Amino acid sequence: MRSARAILRDRRTWRVALWVLIGLTVGFILSRSMRGKVASDGESQWVTDLLRKIFHSEGISHAFVRKLAHFTEFFILGTELSGILWLERRRSFQSYLNIWFASELCALFDETIQIFSGRGPSVADVWLDTAGATCGILLLFGIRTLCGRARG
Repeated sequence: MRSARAILRDRRTWRVALWVLIGLTVGFILSRSMRGKVASDGESQWVTDLLRKIFHSEGISHAFVRKLAHFTEFFILGTELSGILWLERRRSFQSYLNIWFASELCALFDETIQIFSGRGPSVADVWLDTAGATCGILLLFGIRTLCGRARG
């Protein structure tokens, strides 16, 4: 039986774990879009109220929370997809372009689902989702670059 340390050093273990996380993240994103307008508004209003209590601020708007959720979901997705490139040791511009494009397709699909759930899809939300994914990808790219410079 392998030790815990050996398992943590195994790229295959991390790769599988990361793909599972990506699947869960995409599932979460799409499940939010499948919710109807009333359910979605109620959910985000609950989060808005919670954030107002935590930060003792009535200045946090419902619209801000909804936009922040879009950005954050796709930031996480972009980071996870970029993590796959790190594990695969891929550094080409094309590899990063591919994961950016995959994020963009997910954002487009996410907004398309909202047509069928009785909510209004928004091109602005696609751009916001893409910005979140781009920031996640760039964050991990920057960390990877700094780690490479520290080693070399």
